[in-house]
Amino acid sequence: MKLSTRFNVWIYRKLKPYWTVLEVSVKNLEREYLQALEYKKAEIARKKFRDGMTPELYKQLTSRPSQESCSHIKGVSRVYGTRRFPVKDYAIMWHTHPDAHVEVKCMICGKQFDPKDPETIKMLQSSTNTATASEYPVRR
Repeated sequence: MKLSTRFNVWIYRKLKPYWTVLEVSVKNLEREYLQALEYKKAEIARKKFRDGMTPELYKQLTSRPSQESCSHIKGVSRVYGTRRFPVKDYAIMWHTHPDAHVEVKCMICGKQFDPKDPETIKMLQSSTNTATASEYPVRR
């Protein structure tokens, strides 16, 4: 083995632990930089969204439709009134409370329905939603 080869091996063995630490540090810095870049992009997108937000648009996006104009059907466009699905799938929920009180309401507009009404029963049967109940047991 030549002197220069032995010297290279000696240098490699001495510097390898430092090189590994340096490599890990560079990877950490790169990850932190990418996270900061993603955060900055999200911040710019939020600012752009907020700048375009007017009180009227905010109210339109966050408000529920009136109960009179709601069709209680999933997938119906508020603007055009058209369905995206060929089958009527009602957005009706059936929930039983711990005191055995049953609540049936529309998940779109919040309208309360009478659980004994035949029309309500027909809507519940054609809905894909399943009945829910509170976990607290009912005492009798």
